[in-house]
Amino acid sequence: MFHASREGQEVCAQCLEEEFSSGSSSAGTTTYKELTKEYAVSVRKQKERASRMGRNLRSSSAYNVMGAVRCCLGVALFLVCVFFFIISDGDKPTFLNQLEFSYQLSISFGAAIIASLLLVPSFPRHKKVVALVIAIMMGLGATMPMFWHYKVPETTEFVPTMVEEEQVVEEPVQTGRLLTDKDVPYFTELEQNRPKSVHYCVFIRCDIADKNTADGVLYFGSMDQGTRNLVKTSLSRLLDGARVEVNNPPNGSGVVFTIANVPAERKNISSLLERYGQVYYTDAARGVYELVLESDRIKVGEDVDPAVLLDNHRPGFAEANMRALFSLDAKLVGAAADRLAKADLPMLRPDIYNKLLQCLAFSWKTDPNVHKSLVEALVVYAPETDTKIVPVLWDYFEHNLRAGRGVSSKVVHRLALLAPQQMKTPVLKLWQSNPAAWNDIAGLLVAELEPYMIEQLSRTDLSLKELSDLLNYEQPYGTAKALQVVQQHANHPDKAIARKVENTVADITARSNAAQ
Repeated sequence: MFHASREGQEVCAQCLEEEFSSGSSSAGTTTYKELTKEYAVSVRKQKERASRMGRNLRSSSAYNVMGAVRCCLGVALFLVCVFFFIISDGDKPTFLNQLEFSYQLSISFGAAIIASLLLVPSFPRHKKVVALVIAIMMGLGATMPMFWHYKVPETTEFVPTMVEEEQVVEEPVQTGRLLTDKDVPYFTELEQNRPKSVHYCVFIRCDIADKNTADGVLYFGSMDQGTRNLVKTSLSRLLDGARVEVNNPPNGSGVVFTIANVPAERKNISSLLERYGQVYYTDAARGVYELVLESDRIKVGEDVDPAVLLDNHRPGFAEANMRALFSLDAKLVGAAADRLAKADLPMLRPDIYNKLLQCLAFSWKTDPNVHKSLVEALVVYAPETDTKIVPVLWDYFEHNLRAGRGVSSKVVHRLALLAPQQMKTPVLKLWQSNPAAWNDIAGLLVAELEPYMIEQLSRTDLSLKELSDLLNYEQPYGTAKALQVVQQHANHPDKAIARKVENTVADITARSNAAQ
């Protein structure tokens, strides 16, 4: 239906034909066929363009430029990382060789991963080549931190002779202090800013390994990152979890371990430091110590035949595990203690007992799992009447209670036998928290705990559970002193309680008659 511009005007078919005819003639001479042909050409061009784009996407030729850019960026990033690690292999300390091994590994491996992510979408048609390049970068990223070694320029202050080089393990050449306060700025800053706190500066140098007369450089035996980490974690553990910083001094003659804010002051820690080597300089008042690293002390436990270490039927099992107890690696120590406790060897028991006592003389509070393993092994090998272990067991027991951790029932059992008065209150608290779990150990302290049990049985407001727990204790362990208060509950309305009261009275009476 067509509407005229004026309302009421009629539009006839002839008028419309004339109108459209005049419009088409005024639009030009283009015919319908020509329009159709142009449309077909346009559709064909669009199809060709779409096909070409599809081929380009499949062949990645459309991304040749961007792929090259990404490839160059990834390779450049990785080469920059390699360059920084290469310059760390020099005569002066750099940012990288001051970092811990884990941080160095994070940097190198992170750079390799980022570079790989840039390479992956660059050249899809060359997958094998890209995969090979990525594998090389990932391998280098995982091993780069192990490549650098720290060279030390020769100084006139410390030039050993060939004879001294041969004797350096037994008698260090350096008998006085090697580092000055300027060489340990972090420790000096701690002393100035926190004078009331306890700090230690432990400088460990390695034995002299070689002297290159051609370039005038003196090479110290390198302390690998694994050893650094072992020394760092063990120092922190020996000093009750103190924070340890690792630094290289400017002259590069060793490694400085700065221990900040030690929880408990120890005026002289030379005996602890002898685990790493021979101490040649001490300033106990300031907490400055210098020593020579002895690799045979560091690698204790790692040089043992695993077959002997794990099989308790093999000769040398006890000796191998006793040696592993003095490793700096806490995991090796805990595993050795567990194996010895499980084996419960009939031979060499005094030797194992003494080694465990020596090992527990060092602090293990920051490693509760290893501490538990050592203490439980000590309980296995200690003579039943030996009170020498009471301070060691009590230290473990008290520390775990204070820290809110569980305690070994074996340790509590031995302490209850050896120190009943000392264990009266702790065992009572354990029994109150879980009567079923600690009933047997509480039974070892009848003389100390029964007055409390009798007092509780005299109460009239006992719940069924409380009364049941008290009867469960009195039935196997109660004495004639408890008979009267137990009999007061004979007519209890709960039939199960009344029956338990009857059985408890019978058992206590039988024990009393047998004792007489």
